[in-house]
Amino acid sequence: WAYNMKIEELLSLYSRYNTVFSMAMLDIDDFKEINDNYGHRIGDNVLIDISQLIKSNIRQSDFLYRIGGEEFVILFTQTSIKEAVTVSEKIRKNVEEELKTVKNKTITVSIGISEVMPNDVEDKVFRRVDKLLYQSKANGKNQLTY
Repeated sequence: WAYNMKIEELLSLYSRYNTVFSMAMLDIDDFKEINDNYGHRIGDNVLIDISQLIKSNIRQSDFLYRIGGEEFVILFTQTSIKEAVTVSEKIRKNVEEELKTVKNKTITVSIGISEVMPNDVEDKVFRRVDKLLYQSKANGKNQLTY
């Protein structure tokens, strides 16, 4: 899995050289509703459009992975939490304002973000970001938590 290899590499660089990185996890809000109401083809188009939008907002040195049905992970290399939050907020706003895949429907994302911490292993940082994502969902969606 490309994601596993990249996170291991980033964790190794962090432990060896203290090279900081941040991780963001995005989830499309109410995606099941989009699939149910508009069909899977439209749902697939939403996934494609969101991927393209995210890619256009991150650097070439950052990495985007789709990790579940409507969940994505961004690995921001050499990036502090502050910088990752700025970019992620821009992505959140752009999705809400510019993603017009479904006519007359605003599509939003919830995001959780964390910077790597001492003693992190892949599973630990992943679970922390996942928990932050679900806080965004629980607090009303279309927001980020870090």
